[in-house]
Amino acid sequence: MKRIFAFFAVAAAMIAAENSYAQLSIRAGYAPETWKTSYTATSTGITDTSSANLNGLFVGAHYNFGLTGDLKMSVGVQYRYNFHKETGSGNFFGVMGANFEGKSTQSVIDMPVLVNYGLDLTEAMRLSIFAGSTLNLALAGKTKYTITIDALGKSAVEEGEYKWYGDSPLTYSRLNLSATFGLNLTYMHFGIFGGYNMGLLDIDVDKDNKVTTKGYFVGLGYTF
Repeated sequence: MKRIFAFFAVAAAMIAAENSYAQLSIRAGYAPETWKTSYTATSTGITDTSSANLNGLFVGAHYNFGLTGDLKMSVGVQYRYNFHKETGSGNFFGVMGANFEGKSTQSVIDMPVLVNYGLDLTEAMRLSIFAGSTLNLALAGKTKYTITIDALGKSAVEEGEYKWYGDSPLTYSRLNLSATFGLNLTYMHFGIFGGYNMGLLDIDVDKDNKVTTKGYFVGLGYTF
């Protein structure tokens, strides 16, 4: 992971050194994310998969630097807030039919390094395609849960909270690396963009589990 950090830092420093002028843009949008979990039982070797869909909102800033001609590169920093609510029933504490409700939140810093190529559609309108990688650094993540058990005419409630980074039963890696690509359409100073992120790393520290992420994003931007 130190090499990944070094790559992003060196890339930003080299671009800044080579360019005396850069376009600054601010962006905000919606970025839902799907977490896919694969669990392989060591006794049977059978793999079971499940997925969770998180909603996400982001805001950040990008610097766009010229490389050559219409080929440019952008370096950005974004804050992303993910949230998810889950309800269900099942076997909890050995009691069938218990009801579960969980509310999860996560804070992430995204640092994309993207190469983009654009064409002028009109004097004021430009279409660009972009591709590259995004380093994802999770700042915090937690789930608050409530389990309600009805047995023998009596109701019991179990409430709790566990953090995603360090607490059992969920322990994830804070770092992820995503492949990123998409399209950006600008009109004068305003822009609309969309794309896709595909996580490249297993973010679950449990060797029996594999958790990967993927998701699209859409947003609006303003270039100064």
